[in-house]
Amino acid sequence: MGLTQEQFLQVRRALRLAEVAAKNDPPGKRNSARWSVDAIVGFAHCRGTTGFATSIADAGTVEPAAKWVNLIDLSPTGASVLSRSQFAPGEHFVLALPGDGEEHLAAVCTVQYSRVKLDGTFRIGAQFCDPAEAAEAKVKGALNALKEMGLYVVDPMHAAAHAASQAAAQAKAAAPQGAPAAAPQPRTAAQSQRRSERRMAEGRAVIHTYDEMGEPGPIEEVPALDFSETGVCVFRREPLKVGEQFMARVPVLNAQPIISLCRVVTCAPCEGENRFRIGAEFVQPSGFAGRVFKKLFGWLKAA
Repeated sequence: MGLTQEQFLQVRRALRLAEVAAKNDPPGKRNSARWSVDAIVGFAHCRGTTGFATSIADAGTVEPAAKWVNLIDLSPTGASVLSRSQFAPGEHFVLALPGDGEEHLAAVCTVQYSRVKLDGTFRIGAQFCDPAEAAEAKVKGALNALKEMGLYVVDPMHAAAHAASQAAAQAKAAAPQGAPAAAPQPRTAAQSQRRSERRMAEGRAVIHTYDEMGEPGPIEEVPALDFSETGVCVFRREPLKVGEQFMARVPVLNAQPIISLCRVVTCAPCEGENRFRIGAEFVQPSGFAGRVFKKLFGWLKAA
């Protein structure tokens, strides 16, 4: 059981994938065509605990309940990711694949193979499966771990009901203007989680940190996870303190890049990886920061 046609279309839109797959595998090797992907997605092993020992590697190492992994290819029936931990065929995990707006689609996966690479990481090939194939408690534990990362993940057990609810909401929005106004609906978890809709970022962001005297650091290219009207999320090798400010240039598909002064709101280590996930809000420069902004704006505009 893989993603439905509508679900896969949502993921393709969010990841900006072409209509036609770039990879053509020999007949019989795969059940469906696959797309090459370079994205960072949420990953949670189905163990139903807040931490777990690696499966085959070091049994004494405790992994986080959820983490970020590199998604390297995708098809309607499966996916491949890079992991620092090895997994055995038959084990289950959940991928949080970006969908429309705030939503992430929870894809329950069964490991097909785990191959070590020269850099010591593992390429994990997995097939999407029916959530019923994994223990419900373990799937829910994985979903809760992904939600703790700040992701709004649609429960695959209730995906059909959620899709019907979304369709009904779209039908109401498309109703004639003269129709009676519907009663106000409570905000969904996705709407409450962020102040504005998030979009997947295009490529890598360019940032400048600067010290208390306004001296900018070197230009840095960092992976950008997503952005919204109010902020951006990036990954960086070194942490930044909450409240620190930096300039960022965020690429946007078919539009001018966003160039803004940013203030760090969250900074958390990515477990098992030598980098930090930094969430920042866009701020209006003023005073001393305004003078720094003018100095850096020109540099980033040309970057």
